[in-house]
Amino acid sequence: ASSSGDGVEGGLGAAADAAFQAEDPLSQQILNAVAKDQALEDTMDCLDEALDKGKVTLEDFLRLTRHLSKEQFIARAEALVVRKVQTGRGVTGGVSMRTSP
Repeated sequence: ASSSGDGVEGGLGAAADAAFQAEDPLSQQILNAVAKDQALEDTMDCLDEALDKGKVTLEDFLRLTRHLSKEQFIARAEALVVRKVQTGRGVTGGVSMRTSP
């Protein structure tokens, strides 16, 4: 990742980390799972475009999509399970916007 703002670590990822604050470890776990879900979705969209442009073979596309879909399923399931635990504990929010000091 670069520090010039074009990589996830130094750019949008850092901005998102600065914008949202998990109020407890379970909320952080949900944020991480949802972020992973969205990143996997974006990756599969890019793979679809690469297939359309002939940059990947159908065999590679299917293999990679199957693998990414499994990971996405796990991320979504994790978010659902943790959210259910939070609901059982009476947590209704869990994430807040950070305010500037």
